[in-house]
Amino acid sequence: QNTFNGTEQLGEETKDVDANEEIRIIVELKKKSIAEKYLDDIADYDKELQKQENKVIDSQENVIKKVEKITGNKVINRTAYLSNSFSIEAKRKHISEIEKIDEVEKVNEALEYEFTMNDALDDANVENVWNSEELGYTGEGTVVAVLDTGVNYHHRDMMLDEDEIKTKYTEEEWKEKIKLLGHGAYKTSKVPFAYNYGTGENDCLMDKGNIVSDIFGSNDHGYHVSGITAANGVTKGVAKNAQVLGMKVLGSSDGYTASDCIVKAIEDA
Repeated sequence: QNTFNGTEQLGEETKDVDANEEIRIIVELKKKSIAEKYLDDIADYDKELQKQENKVIDSQENVIKKVEKITGNKVINRTAYLSNSFSIEAKRKHISEIEKIDEVEKVNEALEYEFTMNDALDDANVENVWNSEELGYTGEGTVVAVLDTGVNYHHRDMMLDEDEIKTKYTEEEWKEKIKLLGHGAYKTSKVPFAYNYGTGENDCLMDKGNIVSDIFGSNDHGYHVSGITAANGVTKGVAKNAQVLGMKVLGSSDGYTASDCIVKAIEDA
């Protein structure tokens, strides 16, 4: 719940907040996103769909200029596929003014997320799945998007079977889709897409990795998640022959991200 007079009401308790505190906000606009406009008619992402998406992005310009003038900051992320919105740093006191702009539907404070390792392996019973050949499901022909601290495409276990494996797209098709998207990079047949949504780099390795940790492993959360999902070597994941999209939305050291980065990654996936 957001209030902008310096006080936030939480049930029967009142909590003082700093109206001058600068936070990241997500500004949602009234114009429909691509998903809202076409509902179930959306097929594969192609040039025609990109053209429609760009029209929605272009329609944001007028509002962005107004909001940048109010906040004194530049826009951070822009989305149009799932949600017609953009994010920006703003003081709490600016939110009520932004909400008065005609094209604005609502303004939300971007949520922050933090990862914890806990007992993922035991809770999910994945070791039994790794050691079982009876289930017959290898993940062949499927793609899994891992939105986390990174995916280690250098690791010896991040590979497909040496036998001919059916993948959803060929290497050439992946590269064409990345070119259409405008960011990201093809890394391997196992990890055909990598991008850092925090820094804008076309990579998805952990922030302070080195060649030893890259090849033999580390305690990085995203590396564990992608391994549990699709490792295929000494360690086997649940879907060992699935391809993995390396969507780095969390910092490896601090473990934090904002919800607008997650939305952007989901749209890309």
